[in-house]
Amino acid sequence: MLVSVETSWVDATDYRQVFEALPSPVALISIANGEPWLASVSEGFAKQLDIHKAALECRRIADVLRAGPAEAVCQAIAESLKSGVPKRTTITHACCDRVVRMDVEARPLGAGALLTIKALPPRPTLAEVGEIAVLDEMAPLLGGLVFIHDLAKRRIRYGRHPLVQKLNLPLETLEPDKVRDRVHPADLPAFQRHVRAQLRLSDKAVADLFLRFKSADGEWVWLALRARVLDRDERGAVRRIIGVARDVTRDRETSQALADSALALAHAELNERRRVGRELHDSTSQLLVVAGLGLSALERRIELTGEPRRIVNGVRRSIVGAQREIRNFSYMLHPPELQEDGLQKALETFSAGFGLRTGLDVSVSIEDSPWSLSEVTEMAFFRVAQEALMNVYRHAKARRASLRLRREGATAVLEIEDDGVGLNHPRFGRKPIAIGVGVSGMKARMAQLGGSLTLESGSAGLTVRACAPLAGLEAGPRGEGPILGLSAHNHVAELLR
Repeated sequence: MLVSVETSWVDATDYRQVFEALPSPVALISIANGEPWLASVSEGFAKQLDIHKAALECRRIADVLRAGPAEAVCQAIAESLKSGVPKRTTITHACCDRVVRMDVEARPLGAGALLTIKALPPRPTLAEVGEIAVLDEMAPLLGGLVFIHDLAKRRIRYGRHPLVQKLNLPLETLEPDKVRDRVHPADLPAFQRHVRAQLRLSDKAVADLFLRFKSADGEWVWLALRARVLDRDERGAVRRIIGVARDVTRDRETSQALADSALALAHAELNERRRVGRELHDSTSQLLVVAGLGLSALERRIELTGEPRRIVNGVRRSIVGAQREIRNFSYMLHPPELQEDGLQKALETFSAGFGLRTGLDVSVSIEDSPWSLSEVTEMAFFRVAQEALMNVYRHAKARRASLRLRREGATAVLEIEDDGVGLNHPRFGRKPIAIGVGVSGMKARMAQLGGSLTLESGSAGLTVRACAPLAGLEAGPRGEGPILGLSAHNHVAELLR
């Protein structure tokens, strides 16, 4: 029963400019003949109801809304006027092609009232409620926020999880465009590629992505996303994606700290090798030169024959051998070409000299690309090339070897391939091959830089593949949808595995 509030019409002209400046859709309510009338409405109010503004003003609420919603709004206005405090209610309004839930607040204003409306997120269907219940159950098992992206309805549904509050997400559903707005600008291209890749996924494939997402307090949170196809439409196109989002911020921070420590250690090692090589060349080598000059002076002053001559000649040969070893050792510690001319020139020079000394036919192919490798990474690649070619010479019984350096996305790749016996040679039998110190050292060098090293044995020969990041680039039934019960746990777990 409406409370009768007799009043005259309120002049709405002065309110129009104020209405349009307000952030929420509003309407000025006048009471005439005991009924609420819409005296004046803002453009936003008319747009929310999907009714032309001229068709709303100077009309009864009962003539604008359906019977149930109209009665609820009139009741809220009457109670607000009677109590003198705002009253709220929730209604469902049918627009042209959709049903919209709205939060309505009536607030006393003079002899009339001020009506404010706000659209609410769509209420999930029964099938969606079942899915959300399963997502709630799956979250603790998968260690993250489980979600379903409905491509047709352009909605992302998820259950309860601490990430919802941490990221300040709305309850239960989120529009995909809202996700894009919260992604770190530097990660947006990768995110867009990830979204497109989901449309091309096979049923068993998964798509992974790491990105930064803005949290409720404005900080960036690192998320690990993994998604795969949940179901397809009648034409085979992807209809829904199921995935899990995990907060890996702490893991990333720990990994970054370890990477920084490893890089600092690599720099220290590089500087120490450079210092030792310089000392050997500038100090120890010079002492040997002085020793050789002393022998020459002794020979000029004393005529040596017989056993003394043989002893002096032996000493001279030892000095010459030591000088050669020191030059080689100094070069191995820190090749001068690497610092002066870069990795490409150092690899070409070393490969040419190695081929001449060993008789191995070594070809070098380096992609014409603007490399951006740190000094530590260049040294690691050079050491891998040295060790791999030495292994080819010692163990592979090869005649040819090729060295290739190229770029694959944000990764630099060095491959050393030979035509030798490889790891599948009959002499190895079926016993596991023991990895020597050299291979372990190469693996450790690449891992220290956040890269990797693998051995790939073909029908003939072996390929050593070393990868390192480039500097500055841091990777149910068809229809409306099934109602997933708890029995679907294994199915969902398998989808996300």
